Amino acid sequence: MIELKNSFKYKNQTLIELATINKPFRQQYKFENETCLTFFFDTKINWHHAHGFNRKAGNFYLLQRCGNYIIDFDNTSFTPVNIIAFHFHAHIVSDLLDTYSNLFSYKTKVEISDEVFEDVLLHFFTHLSSILQIPELNDESTFQIKYIELLLIIYRASKTKSLKEFTSFIFDGKEIDFRNSIETYKYINISQTELASILNMSISSFKRKFSSIYNQSPGHYFKNAKLEKAKYLLEKGDLNITQIVEAIGYENLSHFTTNFEKKFSINPKKYQMNQKH
Repeated sequence: MIELKNSFKYKNQTLIELATINKPFRQQYKFENETCLTFFFDTKINWHHAHGFNRKAGNFYLLQRCGNYIIDFDNTSFTPVNIIAFHFHAHIVSDLLDTYSNLFSYKTKVEISDEVFEDVLLHFFTHLSSILQIPELNDESTFQIKYIELLLIIYRASKTKSLKEFTSFIFDGKEIDFRNSIETYKYINISQTELASILNMSISSFKRKFSSIYNQSPGHYFKNAKLEKAKYLLEKGDLNITQIVEAIGYENLSHFTTNFEKKFSINPKKYQMNQKH
């Protein structure tokens, strides 16, 4: 559950949100015609997107361009998570770039490295979090200043040569590579419906494209891939069965055991024991 603490709106669009997320939590969401930079304080998440799967921990940010995403939090802790989200809408960013053109001048642009960008963002959000604890500063002018400041930080780190390039950098994600996405999610516990959504496809379109490339249904492909990897891991003997079930993206041990026995005509535990003799 998300509990909204405060927000800042401009021209009827939400630009900044401060919220607390109560775990366990898993949400699928979509950004249309906007990019969202969200900063998370002291937590662990799994982040699913069209170009891959990432595990994040500690204090970190996600830059989420137009597209579909899934976030789920580490379920081992139920400590609430504080987040600050900045929403960048194309028409508002365009207005700000025009209004503050002196700040976004490529004649005087000083670029910063990726490493400096990471460090600056951490300081920016830590400082903002402290400011927002002071009621007298928790107002529209503070939000507006911090919004422009963050946009300027992203601009400095963008490696772009014009405002047109910068706008494209903010809003345009990389082209989705279908095969690469399938390989990325082959051993991840995610439903076909969720994967189709991440790839910005309907489930029927996803299944048609998948079958045309792999000459089999996605269900059959993923199931066999997981079981073949499990067989390989059992042969290696480095992991126990519970760890293997997690590594191949199965929901539970009993489901895995049933499917393994159907495919290989042997119980996985017995198969693993046979490798030791």
